Amino acid sequence: MAKVPARFWKPALDDVGATIRSMWSNLLNKARKRVLENEHLNDDQKQYCFWCLFSQWQISQVLTYKEPELPESLSKCKFDRRQLDNFLRRTIRKCKGAIPVNRRKRSFLIDAQQYSYRDTEEGTFVEISTMDFRKRISIPVKDKNHLKGSLRVVVDFDNSSAVINSLIMAKKKTRKKKNDRS
Repeated sequence: MAKVPARFWKPALDDVGATIRSMWSNLLNKARKRVLENEHLNDDQKQYCFWCLFSQWQISQVLTYKEPELPESLSKCKFDRRQLDNFLRRTIRKCKGAIPVNRRKRSFLIDAQQYSYRDTEEGTFVEISTMDFRKRISIPVKDKNHLKGSLRVVVDFDNSSAVINSLIMAKKKTRKKKNDRS
């Protein structure tokens, strides 16, 4: 088994998890759109489909051929549950499409402890740690700014260059309620 330090594989694992969550979210949004656009479903049937697509637990029950327990608001509605479950499975299968594959390994994520800056007379260099103990790769940079936090390094093999992107934390903007406005 390869002895890869956690510093290398943990960011990759986080990146994979975020990609999978994003793909499932996009898939469910496409399925919701198809349910909304379907003219053959009545309001009760659409309500059941949207309820199933609302939570991961509910849609996972449908995808594994189990019946999630309905809330009281849906238990009064008239619809063929088996038919709608099959419709949801078909819709998700169509929306999923082919599994995306990235064969070109062009980028990697490094955290703050995996790189450092070095200023010399020749210019500024980013030194990125390698798998060898206490060995670093020096990459010259054009920008004099020293970035902080995690960085994504995108390698451009065609131009023999690399682009370094800094990750920033964005704050969620809170909306004022209609009652609070003056």
